[in-house]
Amino acid sequence: MRIEVLSEHPEQMLADIERERRRGAVEQAARVESLREERRQARLAGRWLAWLRLAFAMPGAKREATRQHISSVLPTAREQTILAGRNAERRVANELAAALDDEWLLLRGYCNSRGEIDALLLGPRGLFAIEEKFRSRTARCRG
Repeated sequence: MRIEVLSEHPEQMLADIERERRRGAVEQAARVESLREERRQARLAGRWLAWLRLAFAMPGAKREATRQHISSVLPTAREQTILAGRNAERRVANELAAALDDEWLLLRGYCNSRGEIDALLLGPRGLFAIEEKFRSRTARCRG
């Protein structure tokens, strides 16, 4: 079986989510630096109440920056779902490739204006649209 990849939609979605996550951590670190600079300027200008207010704001901003940094490293539930779906699509493609001969063509990642189909399987017996879903379940068949 031949496999043609038309689009890597899950890969693009994962990259967008990760970029957004990391952007939040960078913005929070920039906020800490901005507060630090404002506090320094207030001290130099002798604005002691502003300096005190900023001094009390710093620990919370640092905690939030640390929290954002940690959360920027960990994958979100949405990312885990997309990863599981992507892995399921790859497993299905591998299993079909092992089971079908060269008369079959698998088109992965077909997109049009109405949405995406995970795979189209084209062969001597027809055209089949395949939509994979990952479920963490065990199925047993008898008989």
